[in-house]
Amino acid sequence: PLEKQKKDAEKVKQSATDGKKSALEAMFAKRAAAMGTPPAPGMVAAKPLKDDPEYQKYMKMLKIGMPVENVKQALERDGKDPL
Repeated sequence: PLEKQKKDAEKVKQSATDGKKSALEAMFAKRAAAMGTPPAPGMVAAKPLKDDPEYQKYMKMLKIGMPVENVKQALERDGKDPL
């Protein structure tokens, strides 16, 4: 029973982390859409922000469970648009 409780707690924690991560990714996608049109045919699309080394810090903040609002504040503090 104790192992099952631990597994259930781990699932809940992972689910919360995934939700925060997808919220930030949605925010970045909205920002990218607001900045312009998609790349022209034959052009390579930019890599997702989650893979951009400049944003790894913020993704890690979400991964360890930091609230999205705190991550947005960190983005603003560092001069990035949290849109």
